Amino acid sequence: MSRLIGAIIENNCDKDGIIWPISISPFQVSIIPINIEKYRNVKKIAEKIYFQFKKNNIQVFFYDKIERPGKMFAETDLLGFPYKIIISKNTILKNCVELQNRKKKTKKEIKIKNILQIFIKKLKN
Repeated sequence: MSRLIGAIIENNCDKDGIIWPISISPFQVSIIPINIEKYRNVKKIAEKIYFQFKKNNIQVFFYDKIERPGKMFAETDLLGFPYKIIISKNTILKNCVELQNRKKKTKKEIKIKNILQIFIKKLKN
C-alpha cells in the first residue's frame, strides 16, 4: 500500500505539492471565499454552493479561515485538491465564480447558477 501511495504522489504532483486524482482525493473540490469576513454576499454564495455540493454527494472542502488569498491558495494546493471554486466580490458582481483545474492549470468563470451542473459533468468525464 505504501508503494502505491508513493507512486500516485510521484506521478501527480507539481512544485506546490500533490494533486490527488479526483477518484481517490479526500475532497474533490475546495471552496475558497475571498474576504468572507468583509462581504456578506461572498459568504452567502459560498455556503449556498457548499450545501448544493454536499447534497449531491460531492466531497467539498470549505476554506473558512480568515486568511489572505495567497495563503488560502497555497494551503489548498498543498493539500492536493484537484479543483478550486474561488468566490470573490469581483466574481459575484458578474454573477460568476471561478473554477480552477489544478492539474491542467486552467481557470474559467462559471455562472453561479450553473456551477453544480458543470462540476457534475467534470466528475463524469
